[in-house]
Amino acid sequence: MKIRFIPCERDGFPILEINGQQQCLKEYMEHCLGNQKITEVIQRDGTLYYIFVNGHELPLLCNCCGESLSCPDLPSEQKIMSGRTLKNMTWGTERLEDGRNVIDFQMEFFPKAGENMVLMVQTSVASAGKLIQGSQLLTPKDDYQALREFNLAYEGQTSPTEEMRLVYRDLLIAHPDLETKLANMPLRLFSGKENPSSGAKAVFFCYQIPGPDRNGEWSLETGTAQWFLYDANSQKIIEETDQINRVIKSEPETVRRCITSKETLVEARKEIEKFINKNYLRPRQAPIGQNAVLKAWMELN
Repeated sequence: MKIRFIPCERDGFPILEINGQQQCLKEYMEHCLGNQKITEVIQRDGTLYYIFVNGHELPLLCNCCGESLSCPDLPSEQKIMSGRTLKNMTWGTERLEDGRNVIDFQMEFFPKAGENMVLMVQTSVASAGKLIQGSQLLTPKDDYQALREFNLAYEGQTSPTEEMRLVYRDLLIAHPDLETKLANMPLRLFSGKENPSSGAKAVFFCYQIPGPDRNGEWSLETGTAQWFLYDANSQKIIEETDQINRVIKSEPETVRRCITSKETLVEARKEIEKFINKNYLRPRQAPIGQNAVLKAWMELN
């Protein structure tokens, strides 16, 4: 990875050469990790990695030499970092005793509930170049062939999230007017179907959760969509997209079935919104008035 000390015109951060392309350090990190929660902290081959909800893996490296940073207490690091999201980044140059100039790159993470201060983590800019992209941030407007080629890079194996995106792209290609129809759908769209698991009752929710842009301005447009499944039997809330997809997946001939009482549905929705406030908005200190918006929900009975 090459580093140019010519700053990006928009953000003032160094320009990196990643995968043969010139990338602004800040824009690249925000594109890959913005609004993404840390779900795991692992150590692999002596390197500490932060695993984000979208599957991306960020290695922590020494800013002086680019070598792996040690972690003597992995359980403690997991407890400290799990659930945090990236808030901001800073950088500066530092002259070492041997005369070398290095970049001091620090990531600023939102405080958790009950904390008053952000958490700063120092790493190397080389971390960006070695970031493992577990699931590309592709949208329906991205090049379809590029998506296919990306999946082939996994030795013919695609992740569940990638498979979902491929199915979605196939639907858009088969039905050219589908994207327009989806964009014109009303909010809080509701439906229902039989739960694949006999006797199980659950409610699926899709919320748009607001988030900040690079200037710290919050809006729904700069946030992210998140799936939740409320299990009425256990009263647990599931966030794993693949697990949710297996129970909500439907075909055109799937019979619409809505038999759950209004009271049960309203209570499930309240629980989800409390969960979002506790785990998504409050830890990130969302401004007053910034609330998640229900886009669609479905009962599974």
